[in-house]
Amino acid sequence: MCHSAQPSDNTGGLFFGMSKTSELDQVLKFFSDRPQNEYDTEGLLRETSLAVTKPLIQHYVQHLVSDGYVAEKVQMLSQITTRKYFFVTVRGVLFCGRGGYQGQQRREIVTQAWTISKTIATILYSLAVLAVAIWAVFVDKSK
Repeated sequence: MCHSAQPSDNTGGLFFGMSKTSELDQVLKFFSDRPQNEYDTEGLLRETSLAVTKPLIQHYVQHLVSDGYVAEKVQMLSQITTRKYFFVTVRGVLFCGRGGYQGQQRREIVTQAWTISKTIATILYSLAVLAVAIWAVFVDKSK
């Protein structure tokens, strides 16, 4: 499951915009917990525990749609009126199961830290090899 809903602290936390990723995860978790249901924006506002505005929830849902975690279905109400319904995709359920956006950020940080660690280890190893080579030259000249 996506990480449980955490209150938005607006301090940014460790990541810039952490409250946005937390709220995105909450919306995705809402969909993921109800994979058989479809919701319009009004239904999401009524049923989620997020204290967000309609434009913000629309932005979050469009973000999830563009990432492929939520799909949309358009229903024709009349010749000129339509209503969009949204539902979670299999990809969205799997992404939510891997920790959602916050889990993705953690994995990226771990990957970056691992890359930096490997680079530092390679530099230190190269310096050690160079030191041994220089030492071998001095030992050879002293004989």
